[in-house]
Amino acid sequence: MFTSAESSRIRDFPEPDVLLWALWAGKEAAFKVLAKKDPALPFIPRIFEVRLDTCGLRAASTCAGTCNAPAAGAVLTPEGAIPLRVYLRGTCVHALALSGGEEYFDHVAWRVEVLPELKGVDAPEEESRIVREALKRCVAAHLGWNRKELEIRRTESGSRRGPPRLYYRGKRTTLDMSLSHDGRFGACAVLMPGPDGRPSESDQPELSCRAKDAPPQ
Repeated sequence: MFTSAESSRIRDFPEPDVLLWALWAGKEAAFKVLAKKDPALPFIPRIFEVRLDTCGLRAASTCAGTCNAPAAGAVLTPEGAIPLRVYLRGTCVHALALSGGEEYFDHVAWRVEVLPELKGVDAPEEESRIVREALKRCVAAHLGWNRKELEIRRTESGSRRGPPRLYYRGKRTTLDMSLSHDGRFGACAVLMPGPDGRPSESDQPELSCRAKDAPPQ
């Protein structure tokens, strides 16, 4: 799952489990970026090598609503390096990956939600609904849009489902977004317009997020 360099860093890190989950979340986030353009792309973890400044992964914040400064880095992929930010709060590891320049991180709005304890066959669907509603609230708060007129749709791409897309008043927006949930945590992220507007849809970077519930082993 990990390269020899990653495995060595995990062994030497003061909190190995924290770094392990941070690297894993980074791999998954980078893969999601590439999979937006190629839904048939297989996930082979060892070909996604994470290079990360681990200062932000030490002494995690446990205060509600706060998190450490992000650990910055990049994921080396067959398609080139993908900039990465990893946030840590308690046992939640949240990774953001962007295919564009690092300056785009300044325009990413994101949230992490603590999910209720759900059981039964409907639990995954309810977790997904909670995260989608969190994203709608996030977009509505930042842009002043009517939350009730926001909709998230997914299309089929061959045998796999395509990435989620955001619609407002029935029309697809150019806002790139990502959803994730794992264990007790769900996360959403959306790339907001910058002060000078957004690049054309063909030029805009791809965004992804990945939340991991990483309790100590």
